Amino acid sequence: MNDETFDIRQHFSALSEDVLLSRKDTAEVLGCKQGTLANRACRGDFDLAITIVGRSPKHRVGDIRSYIFRNRKGGQDE
Repeated sequence: MNDETFDIRQHFSALSEDVLLSRKDTAEVLGCKQGTLANRACRGDFDLAITIVGRSPKHRVGDIRSYIFRNRKGGQDE
């Protein structure tokens, strides 16, 4: 991997809540494939909000963080 390659996972915690991420970056943060996000959004069983910019689906960083929090398993708050 090139040292100049941007790794969204390393910088995710520093991003503002209102930053919009591409489906590719969202999939990388969530640890899944882009197709999984597309399929779940199409089926309507995905509780992660989508913002369409032109023809591209985008996800707000704040919504991704909320999704991660809602879907975590284990820990003291369960």
